[in-house]
Amino acid sequence: MATKAELETELAQLKAQLAANSTSKDPEPTEALSTEGETQPELELSEDMLKDLAKELETFAKEKPMITLLAVFLVGYVVGRAR
Repeated sequence: MATKAELETELAQLKAQLAANSTSKDPEPTEALSTEGETQPELELSEDMLKDLAKELETFAKEKPMITLLAVFLVGYVVGRAR
């Protein structure tokens, strides 16, 4: 078990390292989105994500059809009760 003096020494060293790191690295300002061309990759990424999600849902439905039917029934029930 570490003594109080050892812990205080380690704490002082960590504080010194933290102070050195915070003064040596100035955070760079973030640039705002300025053009519409920059949003295009985000749209492609979301389309890819939707395609992956659809594939995963198809695979899940094939592997576990009873759970899928139960989930569809519950979603239908909740939507029906929402009216």
